[in-house]
Amino acid sequence: MFQPAPHMPNSPSSPPAGVSLPNPFASQPTACFLGLEGEARQTLEAAALAANWQPRVETDWRAVVQRSESQPTCLLLRPTEEADARLAIVHQFAAETNGLVPLLLVLPQPSVPEVVRLMQSGAFGVLSLPIQPEVARDQLVAARRRADEDAARAAEFTTIKARYERLTAKERDVLRLIEQGQSNRQIAASLDISVRAVEDRRSRAMRRMEASSLVELVQSLHLLGQATPTTEEPPTPGEGLPSPETAAGGLPGGNPMGGVAMGGGPLGEGSLGKGSMGGGPLGSGPLSGSVSFNGG
Repeated sequence: MFQPAPHMPNSPSSPPAGVSLPNPFASQPTACFLGLEGEARQTLEAAALAANWQPRVETDWRAVVQRSESQPTCLLLRPTEEADARLAIVHQFAAETNGLVPLLLVLPQPSVPEVVRLMQSGAFGVLSLPIQPEVARDQLVAARRRADEDAARAAEFTTIKARYERLTAKERDVLRLIEQGQSNRQIAASLDISVRAVEDRRSRAMRRMEASSLVELVQSLHLLGQATPTTEEPPTPGEGLPSPETAAGGLPGGNPMGGVAMGGGPLGEGSLGKGSMGGGPLGSGPLSGSVSFNGG
């Protein structure tokens, strides 16, 4: 989810505009259900409770996005669209939530290649109908772990960023060069100041960053430079995932999906809200808004 960023600039990396990073202690982690009904939803609600999620039925994706801004959240979605439209839904949802909300799709007997493509587009996992309770629980446990880790990292980033903002421009200049591996003498030469001035600025910066050692200081700088969430581009096909041929090979328990959970209910007028995935604008589509899934 978090992609490496360049070395520290004079101001820290920060989340994209309009995205609030979740507080892992704000409230009960919530598993949102969209498009799920009947026995499928009941089974998944029980699995969610077993995985320490609070189940909640939603009718609009925007409520899920809003909820994810203040607490760990995951979404279980039963899409009604065709395969290509599902890929667009997954990628758009990942972009809207900045990749911080695990998305589990519920599909009737999806093929291995489709599951691989969905996960390459940003889905956390796929559950196959009819749902296997143990498989669903395991996937929700993994989603909870991922959401907690993301939320904790986001909270740590927010704390360190707030400390960094206390620094003066001169102190930031010194830290930027420290992160690049320069010695005090080299920093002094780069900034045209004395070594003693470098030491003083570094000492003040360490106090303001609440770092007990130079190693801890560098680790904090590294986190600021690294924790820039991005979903601007989908993953490279096949990156970190088995090929369809590999995934279909001898897998544990006879499950043709292996580590991909194959374990559902219907939607109204579109999987993520109102309308349908006809390739038209989102004003009448599942992500109702000003964006469209037809490349516009």
